[in-house]
Amino acid sequence: MLLKIIDRVLAPLTALFYLSLLLLLPADAVDFLGDPDAYIAPNHLDTTQPHWKWQYLQGSCIAFILAGLGLGLLLASFLRRDSQWLLASRRTLSVLTISVVCLAYYQWALTGFDH
Repeated sequence: MLLKIIDRVLAPLTALFYLSLLLLLPADAVDFLGDPDAYIAPNHLDTTQPHWKWQYLQGSCIAFILAGLGLGLLLASFLRRDSQWLLASRRTLSVLTISVVCLAYYQWALTGFDH
């Protein structure tokens, strides 16, 4: 029962989350490069460093790469349903991703939905 919920609900939600990251992170990077001053205070960027813009973009690049790998793993597991290790990886990745997102949302809520 629990595995069916993971396969039919959590795995598609995880894929949708990764797809939205792949679409939104480049848009955010372009917005940051267009107006970096708007990102300094909320993200606590140290503008005295020589490569301070990379501080922000590095996290976006890492998240983009991980989202691409996660979405690739999910798509591979959907296409090759006979592979047991892909199925186990999909379930593990889905549970971990949704757990991290819920925890991050909870911590964000504790701040009063402030940056």
